[in-house]
Amino acid sequence: MPLNRTRQKEILEKLASHYPYPCQDVFKEFDYDSELIQFCYLQEHGLIEYHKIGVNPISLYKIKITAKGLDFLEDDGGLSEILGTITIKLHNETIQNLLMSKVIDSDLPEEDKNRLSRQIKTISEEGLKTVTRSLIQQGLNHIPDVVSWLEKFLP
Repeated sequence: MPLNRTRQKEILEKLASHYPYPCQDVFKEFDYDSELIQFCYLQEHGLIEYHKIGVNPISLYKIKITAKGLDFLEDDGGLSEILGTITIKLHNETIQNLLMSKVIDSDLPEEDKNRLSRQIKTISEEGLKTVTRSLIQQGLNHIPDVVSWLEKFLP
């Protein structure tokens, strides 16, 4: 029997309705023999857990949805999404210093460097956010082959 996403979702929803307890009657709604592949697949991905006895055939018991399974059902990804988010914080001063460094190292006339330096020092927080987003986009647009560049830096 092939994998069946609709069936997998139904299994997860049934188990979620019993959380945090195992569901003892899950096979009242699902045919054990034809659904075993769905249960094994969900368990291999960490969405459910169960105990098994026997070899051929195996019997499953104490079938329970995991936190990962519950998060999978959530539209927003649940706590896994929140906890898995990486936040990179760059302080305004750090960004301003990076910009100032580029201005100072540029070939601009001294008058233009001074003008830009003053503007960078007095830019509003919102203005700095806009400049930072634009810089990131420009940087990505000017990397000839972003994929090759990424492959050099990612493990």
